[in-house]
Amino acid sequence: MRVERTPTRGDTYPHLPTPSLRVGHRNGTMARAKLDLSARTVQGRLVIRVAGDLDFTTSDRLGGYVAGLTADLADPRVVLDLADLDFCDSDGIGALVRVWKDLDSAGGALCLAAAQPRVSTVLRTTGLDTMLDLCDTLGEALSGP
Repeated sequence: MRVERTPTRGDTYPHLPTPSLRVGHRNGTMARAKLDLSARTVQGRLVIRVAGDLDFTTSDRLGGYVAGLTADLADPRVVLDLADLDFCDSDGIGALVRVWKDLDSAGGALCLAAAQPRVSTVLRTTGLDTMLDLCDTLGEALSGP
């Protein structure tokens, strides 16, 4: 008689791809998800360039990066430049919401700028556009309040 057990955290499943790999993401091949973050100050605002994939393998990095840069700011006004963000899944959306909530509780603000059509569709479909500012261009985001 075969006894089935409930999987537990830490179990491995050799027949499944590892979590750091995405199947079919780039030309039907397995590719590592990559997220590049860089920051600069423009017109008194912190502009963070988010490039690559914001998914279950990379989303935790975004919150820590933003928190580290805004910890000592009296008025943390952040613009996330999404022009080079290629992919965003539900974990990425969750990361954006957490960043927004953290900034809001610190008296700051978050604006998402220049999202590619694929990412913009995800943001609008999930209703994120009703919660925070979405700007078509970085210039528009920097000219706002």
